Amino acid sequence: MLIVFVGDTDSSLAQQAQTLYPSAELITEQNCQVEQGIYYTSLGDFAQQKNLYRLLNRADQLYYCPPVVWSDTVDGHSAMQSWTEFYMLYFCSRKPVHNISQLIVQPNLPDLVDHRQTHAPQVWAVGSDVTAATDLDRESAWSYQLATALKRPLSVLAKPQATVEWCADQILRSDLRAGDVVVWELATVDHIESAVKSTHQVLALARRQNITLIFVGLQHSDLVKYFVHLPNYFHLYGSVGTFLSAYIDKDSSTLWPGPATHQWYANEIYKKFFA
Repeated sequence: MLIVFVGDTDSSLAQQAQTLYPSAELITEQNCQVEQGIYYTSLGDFAQQKNLYRLLNRADQLYYCPPVVWSDTVDGHSAMQSWTEFYMLYFCSRKPVHNISQLIVQPNLPDLVDHRQTHAPQVWAVGSDVTAATDLDRESAWSYQLATALKRPLSVLAKPQATVEWCADQILRSDLRAGDVVVWELATVDHIESAVKSTHQVLALARRQNITLIFVGLQHSDLVKYFVHLPNYFHLYGSVGTFLSAYIDKDSSTLWPGPATHQWYANEIYKKFFA
């Protein structure tokens, strides 16, 4: 068994190694042709990186032991840290590398607002204010009525003022499966280029996994021209109601469509794609 602790040239490395293994010894380029034992070393102990790589490659286990501050740090950058982390990340998929969690950055992704309801095919409603329907009973929302008509469970990935990019992220990280139906209300965007890219990423996922993907326009947007060419795009805003309201009725906030309009949305989507 060959175990190697890797860190800086200062005394902290020896202290960490010998705390776990009192017999751990320093290994350098002069004595690195070993096959077993417990050692500690650093990039500074090798004149040629290829010899350090060969040692790490032979090792059965590695320990990453960073100091508080790397000894060669200049203007916030340490070459020794960069190369040591490169080796640890390279080898962590090939052998045990202890303390690797100190290198792994967990992205601060937004939580998924809903989750899969069943192992069978289901409906996913995705979107912004209209789909979120925060001022309506759940049963009055177009998503619930469409799922009921299709006799499938429903998950809703929506929130007020959600952008296309946020919606795409929710879809791409959800547990979508073959046979699912995704109906996506396209609304606002952060940046048009990233929004268009996001829609095509979801399109690619739908094609790979045999998912029915439908885009719907349920509120006024100057961005329709960017999305109207998408397959299965269905623009419903302004198709009912009056010129001033574009809705049959409104919810309690008087800003968004009410139950009758949601019922009409669900009926129209069902007739166009499922009847």
